[in-house]
Amino acid sequence: MTEQIKPVFINILLVAEEMSLPGNTVFAFDGCKLPSNAGKEQSGTFDDLRKKQQKLKDKITTIINNHKALDSHSQSELPPSKQKAVEKIERNIRKIDNFPAANKPGIGKRNKESQSNITDNESCKMKTGHGVIQGYNGQAVVDDKHQLIVAAEAFGRGQDSSLLKPMLEETAENYKSIGKDDNYIENKCVIADTGYFSEENLTTAQEKKIDAVIPDQNFRKRDIRFETKRRHVPHSEDSFVHDDFSYDKEKDIVICPAGQVLPPAHGAVQKLKNYSYKTYHTSKAVCSACALRSKCLKSEKSRWRNYQVLVASDKPDVVTQMINKIDSPHGREVYLKRMGIVEPVFADIRTQKRLDHFTLRTQAKVNIQWLLYCIVHNLVKITNFGPALQKA
Repeated sequence: MTEQIKPVFINILLVAEEMSLPGNTVFAFDGCKLPSNAGKEQSGTFDDLRKKQQKLKDKITTIINNHKALDSHSQSELPPSKQKAVEKIERNIRKIDNFPAANKPGIGKRNKESQSNITDNESCKMKTGHGVIQGYNGQAVVDDKHQLIVAAEAFGRGQDSSLLKPMLEETAENYKSIGKDDNYIENKCVIADTGYFSEENLTTAQEKKIDAVIPDQNFRKRDIRFETKRRHVPHSEDSFVHDDFSYDKEKDIVICPAGQVLPPAHGAVQKLKNYSYKTYHTSKAVCSACALRSKCLKSEKSRWRNYQVLVASDKPDVVTQMINKIDSPHGREVYLKRMGIVEPVFADIRTQKRLDHFTLRTQAKVNIQWLLYCIVHNLVKITNFGPALQKA
C-alpha cells in the first residue's frame, strides 16, 4: 500500500474540505512517539553488537560447562530445554554476525556513530514521558476547527526539531493535491511546542512566510503567571534561588544571602550558544563554614555556589523576534490553543483507536500504519460533523 495510502488520505481530506470541515487558518504541530516491533535491547553501535555477540557465545559455553559439571557422563547430550535455549542463542549470534554485512554504521549529529538496531534498523531509540523506547515518531499537522489531520508521516527520528520543514512541505503538498494554490499555507498560523524551537526552523518558517508560534525552552520562566511557582514546590522556600542573590554591576560583585561577597571567578566569562555569562563565586573555606550552606548548596560535596550573570547576547534576529512574540499577551494566548488542538488527536488515536505501538517494521510500513489510523480519525470527524454541517 506504499503507493495507494497517500491518495486515500488526500481523497478523505478532499471530502472534508468540500464539507468545510477544516478552518485552514490555524494549525498545530506535534509528534506521537510509539514503540515499534523491535526491542531496544537489540540496539547499539557496531562495537556494542560485537560485545553482545561475544556475551552470547560465552553464555552457550557456560550452559555446556554447567551441564558437564552436573552430569557424570560428560559426553551426554544436552536436555531438550537446554538444547532449545542454545539454538535460540545461536540464532541471535547469526543475526548479529550477518548485520554488519548488510548495513553501515549510522552517523549522528555530532559525527559520532549512532546506535543501530538488528530487528528494525530504521527505527530509533527515543526519550518519552514513559522512559526510553525503540520506535517511530508519528508526526501530525492538525487543523484547529474540528481537529482534522491535514498532514501526517512517521519518522525514525526522536528529535522533533528536524521535522518541522518536511511536515510544512507535506502540508503544502497535500493542499496542492486538493486544488489549493502552491503557496496556500503562506500567512497561516502554525503552533508548535518547544521541541521545534531552533534557529533553522524559525528561518524556514520565515522564508515560507508562515506565522509561526514556537516558544523557546525558557519561556515559562519569563511568564508572570508563574511568579509564585516556588510555593508549590516542596521545600523550595527553604532553598535559595537566583533572585535571593544581589548583583552590584558597578563594583562587579555579587552578595549572597549570608552577606558574603562573591568576586568574579578565574576565566569568568563563558560563552554558551548565543549567550555570554560571567561567573562569580567565593572560596571553598567560606562556603564550608557558612551556616546557610544547606539552603544554598544541594550536595555536601559541592565546593561553592556559582552565580552567573548574562553579559552579552548575540541571538539571531529570528530568535529574538520569536521570543518577543511569545512574551507578548497575544503570543501566549495563541500558544495556549496548541494543547487543545493536537493533544486530543493523539489521545484519540492511542486510546480510542488503540494504537499504542506499531506492529510493522521499516519506516515505509510504519508510515502506512500511521496514515491508516489518521485516515480513520478523519473519517470519524467527517461522520460526526459533516452531515450536521450539510443539513445546516
